[in-house]
Amino acid sequence: MNILIVGATGQLGYTICRKLTESNTNHVVIATHRKSSDPNTLKKLHDVKTRLIDLSDPATFGPALQQIDVVISTANTATPTQKSD
Repeated sequence: MNILIVGATGQLGYTICRKLTESNTNHVVIATHRKSSDPNTLKKLHDVKTRLIDLSDPATFGPALQQIDVVISTANTATPTQKSD
């Protein structure tokens, strides 16, 4: 099973990648990163593949989602959605 982790350079996404790679299953873990993120940390994880995705650019979705069975998204923004946030 090919599992794509969106938000893999964040704390939660990275932890999910690490746990999946430590689970000794036959899952293929593909971690996404954006242009401004450093993918080198992800490459330290055993057998993690990386793909570039930009959530503000829908043109990057198709290539990132090729041959993916499951998507886990932890991506978020720090931009407030309300004045009170």
